[in-house]
Amino acid sequence: MGGPDDSEKMDVLIMFSSYGLLLKSVENGFLVPDDWDVLHVSASQWFLETEKMDEKYEFPAEVRPGIYRLEEDYLICESGEVFKKLEYGIAKVIEKAHSRKMLRTDEKAEGLFKIPASCKVYYILHGNNLEQYLHLNAPVEEAYVIISNAPGESKKDYFAFRMAAESPRLFPDDLENEDESAGRKLIPLGKLKGLEKGLNLKAKELIVERRDLNIVEFNYRYPYNWEPADYCIEIKTNEELIGGMMYVYANVFGKSIPIKRVVIDDIKQEELIYISKSWQVYHSWLLKKATKMDKRVYVGGELRLKGKGPVRIIFNFREINKLVVPKGKITKESSDYAEVELEFEGEESIYIEFDYHE
Repeated sequence: MGGPDDSEKMDVLIMFSSYGLLLKSVENGFLVPDDWDVLHVSASQWFLETEKMDEKYEFPAEVRPGIYRLEEDYLICESGEVFKKLEYGIAKVIEKAHSRKMLRTDEKAEGLFKIPASCKVYYILHGNNLEQYLHLNAPVEEAYVIISNAPGESKKDYFAFRMAAESPRLFPDDLENEDESAGRKLIPLGKLKGLEKGLNLKAKELIVERRDLNIVEFNYRYPYNWEPADYCIEIKTNEELIGGMMYVYANVFGKSIPIKRVVIDDIKQEELIYISKSWQVYHSWLLKKATKMDKRVYVGGELRLKGKGPVRIIFNFREINKLVVPKGKITKESSDYAEVELEFEGEESIYIEFDYHE
């Protein structure tokens, strides 16, 4: 889908996580909503004029029997009708006194406004199927919408999303034209309606590589008895995804049900998502050796596992060296980090040795 057609004079809305920038065609006398900020107008001359509007009444008015509350000089009925006592009797208030902002310009022009708006991202994970949704909210009926996002923004500013029963689908090509301009990801969504009602869009659906893991963050410094591992899900994709809320589903009792709602960081092709503590795997540790020599610490001890399932043991130590885990496979190793993985069922006893810089 291409850009907005100039002949249609379509509004263009650039949506950020907590506000929007609206490009709109305006004429002299355009009423600016109270919560909009005028940033720029392309006319040769323009200014904002504040106009005070007097209160409007319907007179005479019939005040029916009922329950009313008194607020300052007004009687407010449960139905929402508002009345006021005037010099000539009781009148129904049609419009309270207020001021309004009016744009004065010497020609038809394009205005740039900062408006209250929000763009939130959430995901549904069913097995290996990942669906990305957008929740869009802005006080405009229709606009050509572009999403603007920078790394980390979505996680800083999120909320619990309303789940729409039916969400309009985007054309697949719409989201393939992402542009990373000045460090920001720009995603054109095209012409959209219903933004003022809180619009939910199904933006992407992709198959990911998923692994369910029990994570043991290794800490040798104290012995402990049977602590639960961390249940995590590792996701690998062929693209980067904006962070947000994720609803994780699992097949339980023959049904696919949500088991956890988590806030995730931006996914940079691979992400480990913490879900909860695990009932599947417990671990305990018995320290047998911790010797210091020439600023290095030599560690040895027994890690015991009980339960079943895949386990990843993570080592975070400075200049880790000579790591020995007989019943596991070292899958990642650098100067200060290592991962060891194994699959087991029942009980396992693993003697671990390594040294590191203190």
